[in-house]
Amino acid sequence: MISVSHDVLEDWALERFIEDEYVEKSHELSSFLESIGSEPAISRAFRLWLYEKLKYDDSINDFIESIFSSNNVESFWQDETIAAILQHDAPEAFLHTLKPQLLQNDCDLLIRFCFILRITCQRPNPHPRFAGLIKKVDKHDMLTSLFLTPYGQGWEALFDFIYSVRDDLNKVTRKHITEVIKEW
Repeated sequence: MISVSHDVLEDWALERFIEDEYVEKSHELSSFLESIGSEPAISRAFRLWLYEKLKYDDSINDFIESIFSSNNVESFWQDETIAAILQHDAPEAFLHTLKPQLLQNDCDLLIRFCFILRITCQRPNPHPRFAGLIKKVDKHDMLTSLFLTPYGQGWEALFDFIYSVRDDLNKVTRKHITEVIKEW
């Protein structure tokens, strides 16, 4: 028996829906985001759709910049965009493109990138020493503790970016960076 944690066909259909809406309404960011809705399944599909666009469509860069520069975009859309960027194979290009926005307002956006990195760019540590943390509960394997390890190019790209702007960072931002380093 196979148990899928979510419906892959639903994701595919939602990604297709998002692409159709994007083609029709890409000229107006708020209209596009409003038309696709904000349900959790849409948020996940948006992140997957954007990840694919980042891989194959250079024209998406302007769209990404508008998500971060618009005052009319809900923060969860920015979070999903940050996650897609950090999970991308080459996030460093986007970090340098977004440099002015990452450093403005006491580095608010950079701090958000650090937070999203810690949430979305980790996976369970597969090391055998953690196998003893699994116990049987009602015929199901349950993990008693979760030890995560950094995953993806986002970590190195964000550290390289932070190093390159280290002289522009304030004390509050450095505190958040310290937390990212501890997680790493």
